[in-house]
Amino acid sequence: MDNKCKICFAAFPGFLGRALLLLLFGALTLQTNAEGSPYQSEIKVARERYGVLYAEWRDYRKPKPGLPPAKEEERLRLRGFLFENDPIGVLFEQIQTDISAFRGVPVLAPEDGALLDCLKDFLAITQGFEERATTREQAEQFATELRRLLARRDVVGANKWAKAQK
Repeated sequence: MDNKCKICFAAFPGFLGRALLLLLFGALTLQTNAEGSPYQSEIKVARERYGVLYAEWRDYRKPKPGLPPAKEEERLRLRGFLFENDPIGVLFEQIQTDISAFRGVPVLAPEDGALLDCLKDFLAITQGFEERATTREQAEQFATELRRLLARRDVVGANKWAKAQK
């Protein structure tokens, strides 16, 4: 370090100290906002781990699909946890299941095609809510309202409601 830099650091220790503290505080704030609420963090970790175990469980390259007993127990425990604590994720899976029921139908009747389109729209709307809820109670409220609108097949109302929740 040359003498000019030493002089600059010596002349502005308060400024540099405050600047470093501001940068550190800003980085911590961004980190906290990126992680979301404790509820969202817990759900995210559970979803990710369940996804890994599910992929391993369904691995077609193994001679016999499945998991060792300890991992199977963990997979089932996580499945139960998500079923109890992730109502939006449960609704998302239910809509996906309904959509996949149409896969085996070679020719859809017009009303079935309309229903399939409605389900696809609701799937997209529901997916938009997967990371919005900051508490389980809020997730329950979102899922309940989405189910009510889905029962009516009210895609327009669901879109309006979703936009109002932002």
